[in-house]
Amino acid sequence: ATANLSVAYSCSMETDATIYLYGGYVRKKEPSVLTTANDASHHRFKFDVAFIGGSAIDEQGTILEFDPMEIELVKDVITHSRKVVLVARDETFGRKAPHIVTSMEHVDVLVTNEDPSSHFTNANVLDGVRVIIPE
Repeated sequence: ATANLSVAYSCSMETDATIYLYGGYVRKKEPSVLTTANDASHHRFKFDVAFIGGSAIDEQGTILEFDPMEIELVKDVITHSRKVVLVARDETFGRKAPHIVTSMEHVDVLVTNEDPSSHFTNANVLDGVRVIIPE
């Protein structure tokens, strides 16, 4: 499951997986599908993997977002997923945003471009999280 059009396209072209993309709308220059708050269609599913992102990840490992419309959908997807993969560029760490999505304790895999450990005040934030840094 994903709300990101780029992730959905890449997965559909590079894997044999069936990708569930939520219905909703796409904003100008935003590669994500945003759903309305009353769209409960995602409650009918249990997902193998949820790919999520965030606008910011603070020093405590809280994943944050600027847009409140994205929060409830992502929280529901996390709840209904067997595995959560967070994809975040290095510049996401240390940024601040007002809306809480989740914390690193709910993430199984972190895919990023640099070692994230120096960004956290607690060395245990990444315990249980598989960190992947592609070459």
